[in-house]
Amino acid sequence: MKTKLLNPKSIGLFMLTALCYTNVSIAQNSSSNNTSSDGMQRFTLEYVSLDGLNVTRELQLNFSSITSDSFDEGYDTKNLNVLADDLNLILDGELMTAQAYGPITEEKLVPLVLQSTGNHDFTIQLTSMNNMGDRSIRLKDKYTESIYDLRSGDAFQFSSDSGFFADRFEIFFKTQTLSQSEFELENVDINFITNSNTMIIDNPKNVKISNVEMYAISGQIVDNKIIENENQRFEYTLNNVSTGIYIVRLITETNSILTKKIIVR
Repeated sequence: MKTKLLNPKSIGLFMLTALCYTNVSIAQNSSSNNTSSDGMQRFTLEYVSLDGLNVTRELQLNFSSITSDSFDEGYDTKNLNVLADDLNLILDGELMTAQAYGPITEEKLVPLVLQSTGNHDFTIQLTSMNNMGDRSIRLKDKYTESIYDLRSGDAFQFSSDSGFFADRFEIFFKTQTLSQSEFELENVDINFITNSNTMIIDNPKNVKISNVEMYAISGQIVDNKIIENENQRFEYTLNNVSTGIYIVRLITETNSILTKKIIVR
């Protein structure tokens, strides 16, 4: 997985601060699409650490024709209490908890910066909206190549190993439709049973699967199975796999790819 570090001087400052804090304010629990008098489009995201440090972070994103993607006085707020487990916006190399942008377009991307102290689980959830109408708000996890509809009402749950990741997540607003690849694999599911180290692939429509590959976080391939049948359910045991996070890639005969993250504990 690719990681991108900020300026070392900035990192040293906020990592030192991070060790002194373990909690911030809890975000609102409303996901209603309210109307604000200033006409600005805005929404808030809530980040929660499920099993690491006791951390909750709220991020506010604002969009209008009177603000820009550069610094906007009164709208942009620098994070002065960066946590050891944290999620932030970023502006000119500085970590932010609130940020204004120009108008929303289908091409606009908003990066989210993650840092984690270890192998932990986290959630990101849309908690409130103003003037967003029916605008699509989606989250892309570049690590697993998955896309999540933040307006679904549920929290997006993910895992991370230890590190600082400036390029793993981004918010985008383009309306998505299923590609041919996604349509072919929409009913295929991959599950991992921890206590038996067993990989289970459910394939109810008998999609022709050719390979199942498994990669470590470093990108090294640790397992590659050639599938020679079209059963609706296929399972096999993974041998000599150590504890950690892995990416499983399922490849069909038409080169469609389904990617899923698994955790071996």
